[in-house]
Amino acid sequence: MTGGTTTGRQYLEALAEHRAVAANRRPPSAADAVPGAPPVPRHPFIDVALETLARRAAAIESESADDPLCAVRQLDRPYRFTRRVATMVRTGRPGGVGNPPLLSDLGCLLLAGGLLEVADLERAAEGSRESVAECFGRAIVHRHLADGDLEAATAAAAHPRLASMPEIGWRAIGDHHARRGDAEAFLALWTRYDTRTQKQWIQEARRTLVEQVSRHHGWRDGLAAAHRPRISTAGTRDELIRVALGPLAESVREPELVELLDSAPELAEVGALDRLDLRVRSVRAHGEDRALHTDHPALRPLLDEVIAVDPTTSRNVMRLRDRMLVDLWPAVGTAPRLAELRRALRTPSWKRETAVLHDDIKPPSA
Repeated sequence: MTGGTTTGRQYLEALAEHRAVAANRRPPSAADAVPGAPPVPRHPFIDVALETLARRAAAIESESADDPLCAVRQLDRPYRFTRRVATMVRTGRPGGVGNPPLLSDLGCLLLAGGLLEVADLERAAEGSRESVAECFGRAIVHRHLADGDLEAATAAAAHPRLASMPEIGWRAIGDHHARRGDAEAFLALWTRYDTRTQKQWIQEARRTLVEQVSRHHGWRDGLAAAHRPRISTAGTRDELIRVALGPLAESVREPELVELLDSAPELAEVGALDRLDLRVRSVRAHGEDRALHTDHPALRPLLDEVIAVDPTTSRNVMRLRDRMLVDLWPAVGTAPRLAELRRALRTPSWKRETAVLHDDIKPPSA
């Protein structure tokens, strides 16, 4: 195998050498396996790749360049390239906290970072096990999407290498549409997602889609998306309404939000707890409205209302109440209010996290 770039050639050569070594060490049957036999040694290319990936991630962060989504396994949740690289470097370097990364995982990340060409991973997929070829196939879909080539991504999702798990390619495209707030494009591929399996994916995709519709097209469109068939179900509608209104709460100040909640007919269905949560989120998003070591102007009435919520109603209500209290913590600027907030918290870990005023926390570099 030969690649089109220097890194591509190095990667394909390392992959071929690794496969040859693994084949020579593999016993004909389980009965022939030697107990305690040494594993396949760490290939030198692993450290070259980790260094290359770290440099690429640093360049993306310093230049504020596009940080593409990527995944290294068939059912991995996609994360931004820089986050995925940081984890792999931390765990996979010599003396790290984990095992050396697989060459297949490195290939997916190298492609995501633009350090391999699509043709390199296509060649690598030709001699790979089906499960590895599926990982490569999904990575290729993500790369085309990062390049803005939806036509190529669609062709890659339909490629025979994904025949056994076609949904993973289509879900990558669905994630792309969801993050762009394109409900029509997302729903157009609905039958290809196989929403009956790995249901966590569709749950997260629905939330992402509704939120991004609100951010890109306004809260009214987001609210409409939260009611659309397939996006919304009886069990998720209330949550999706909260998600749809989140960007609104972050964009306007609390008095304006209250006026809108009271006057807009579309918001008449928003329940009392959800209204309270949205008001809390608005105050949190506008921390600049208070001076250092002073309470936010809206804190007193909001804190009273949140504390008045009965935490024994249900576990979900207790969790929401505690989360609202923690969301109010940055709005607290005085010791008496902080003590009051912490007394009301029911979750011990959150009591510890709010032990000091937000204003008194020193930045990491201090």
